[in-house]
Order: sequence, then structure tokens, then C-alpha cells
Amino acid sequence: DTQVYNYGIWNLDLEQAGTYRIEAYTDAMWAESQQARYQVRHDGITDTVAIDQTAVDGWVVVGEFDFAAGGGQWVRLEDLTGEPG
Repeated sequence: DTQVYNYGIWNLDLEQAGTYRIEAYTDAMWAESQQARYQVRHDGITDTVAIDQTAVDGWVVVGEFDFAAGGGQWVRLEDLTGEPG
């Protein structure tokens, strides 16, 4: 099992259930991954979406997801692509 030390996680505690768009800001100065995997935990499901962070300098849509009301939901990005650098 791979130990992950470099990651970001956004915990969500939503007042209302619904479909929400998740976007990520990819700054060309720092966004070097062509296969960044965003994990989205929503309404008891975890989806993984691969994003080429080098394609956009600014906001990129990760996707639209159905979220439940309440917590236990999140968006996570790990530095585990295997890419150099």
C-alpha cells in the first residue's frame, strides 16, 4: 500500500443536497501534471477524475456531482501520478 504524504483535501459539509459543479484552479506557473487525479466523495460514492492541469491556466471543471446534505464528503488531490517532477 502506497503511503501518501503530499495531498490536498477539501471537506464538504453541505446545508442542502443537490448537484454541484467542482472546479479547480490550475496556475500555469505550478500546474505540471498531465494526469492529476481528483477524487470526489459525494453521496456515498467516490469518483476519480483525471485532469490535465497543463491544459488550462485558470479554472478547470472537474465535473458535476450529486451531493447529499451534511458532511462526510470531500474532494482530494494526491501527488501520486508517477510523473517526474
